[in-house]
Amino acid sequence: MFKYLLTLDLDDRFNYNTIMDTLTSLVVLYRMLNIKTERIRIYISSNKRGYHFEILVSSPRRLSDIEIVLLQAILGDDPRRSIHNYYKVLNNKPYNVLFNVKNGKRRIYDKKLSRLVSQLYSIMINFSEKLREKFEEKKEELFSLFSK
Repeated sequence: MFKYLLTLDLDDRFNYNTIMDTLTSLVVLYRMLNIKTERIRIYISSNKRGYHFEILVSSPRRLSDIEIVLLQAILGDDPRRSIHNYYKVLNNKPYNVLFNVKNGKRRIYDKKLSRLVSQLYSIMINFSEKLREKFEEKKEELFSLFSK
């Protein structure tokens, strides 16, 4: 298995629907391409308005840099960032930069949100009628974080 770190910049579009769309896309990647999510980490930017996802995935085959940029776009990465990453790959330049520190301030790992989103993904992958109630409960918990 080959491992890759997919990075998403969701600064202006981070909400309940965006998270659920990203998770649904991760499930589709798993079911159609056998690309499995192993870890999801969510970071809050230093200005507390931006969010970054780091998603560790494994694939049964080697993925090209263009495929990685495409997967990130499918998962909801900032469209401008995706275009810049595509251009950088075409020109053999480093791509996939997400800042750990911006304007001297460090981004913050959101352990609670990362754990909750990871649990939802796990339930979605192993979904059955028995898990429907737990799934709805976790979705409601996630929704309540954005309703405050």
